[in-house]
Amino acid sequence: MVQVTRSGRRGRSALARGIMRVGGFSASVLLTGIVSLVSIPFVIVHTGGDGWASVAVGQSLGAISGIFTLLGWAQSGPTDIAQRVAGGRGTYFFKSLYVRGLSLIVTLPITALGSILLDTSAPLATMLSATSILAINLGANWFYIGESNPRSLLYFDAIPRSTFVLAATASLSLGVNVEWYAGLVLLGAIIAAVLSIIDIRRRYGRVRFRPMRAGELLKILRRQRHGIGSALLSAVYLSLPLLVVQASVPSGAPYYALADKLKQQALTMYRPISQTIQGWTPKGGSLLVLERVRKAYISTLVMGVLGGLSFGLCIPFASHVFGGGDIPIGYSLGVPVAIAFAANIVSLTTGVSCLLPLGLERHITLSAALGMCIALISIFPLVSGYEEIGAAWAVAGSQVIVAAYQSVILTFHLNRMGEASGRIQF
Repeated sequence: MVQVTRSGRRGRSALARGIMRVGGFSASVLLTGIVSLVSIPFVIVHTGGDGWASVAVGQSLGAISGIFTLLGWAQSGPTDIAQRVAGGRGTYFFKSLYVRGLSLIVTLPITALGSILLDTSAPLATMLSATSILAINLGANWFYIGESNPRSLLYFDAIPRSTFVLAATASLSLGVNVEWYAGLVLLGAIIAAVLSIIDIRRRYGRVRFRPMRAGELLKILRRQRHGIGSALLSAVYLSLPLLVVQASVPSGAPYYALADKLKQQALTMYRPISQTIQGWTPKGGSLLVLERVRKAYISTLVMGVLGGLSFGLCIPFASHVFGGGDIPIGYSLGVPVAIAFAANIVSLTTGVSCLLPLGLERHITLSAALGMCIALISIFPLVSGYEEIGAAWAVAGSQVIVAAYQSVILTFHLNRMGEASGRIQF
């Protein structure tokens, strides 16, 4: 009886800690998400649909070029940090920072050139918005997730960035142009990255470090290849559509940008759950990891369906509120975006929280490659025929394929491992 009671207490204690971690990460996500959403109608009202599109296109461009700054650490970093002893975490982070910093030599000029070639109404704002994504990628979001450290994520990342977004939003009301808005957002991203670096150095001490040789850099990049590949492929088929719409039918860019932004913000609201699961599944012995992966996958299927239905029902109202009434979005655009959102929830958690702990990371890359192929094959004819609605269906189709592929692979391996261990299968 005593053993049962103690076991029950340990279970309740673990559940309580999990809820607290979700709540802690939710504070950062809610802050940045709400501030970002609040800024949208101000940007649209004070700079017009074209100004809003310039900022959104820059963010999409930064999401693609920023892959070569983040270099896959958002995918593999949290799991690596969670599995490392505390003494090795600081060295791991600063090695990654060195490599990510070097990447700016390539990514900054390419980002600037892309901002010019996309020919938005405010190319400088596009470039500054894209560069702010690069600055965020130099920070320590993924490190704090791996540490299960929501407090530092809030204080050293979310609050500084959100403060400057609010300042930039308020400045629009005072008459500044969209370039000043984008510049203030960039400044906040830089300050947040610097504060995060200072925090990690303070807690883990001075890390002895020397410049890496080319061979060492290549070795690190090879280790990160799955994360880089999956992130790059995902960014291409998630961010490329807006760039294609901007290049092909600029009049549809504000509508697609708003729908996509609402989807991304809704996905951001889900991330604390995904981040907590990602830090939870790899811990423990192989049988415990297997059981946790099963539970994580079932829960993400339920959340994906519920999330997609809720998003699809709410998007017309949300577009009216956050678009200032100037950029209405109907169900013709909202339905494919909702389908993409549901599939994105499933693939996000299945990839990093289920496949990665089981050593199946190559299937994350393969699923992203498959999704990218579907997107590239379909997006140009669909945008040509159906403009921004066609782009939304291209993304929805590619996301469903990614989620389906990952689900099939995971189910197969879970059943095979279940047979080997004599445990219950799907």
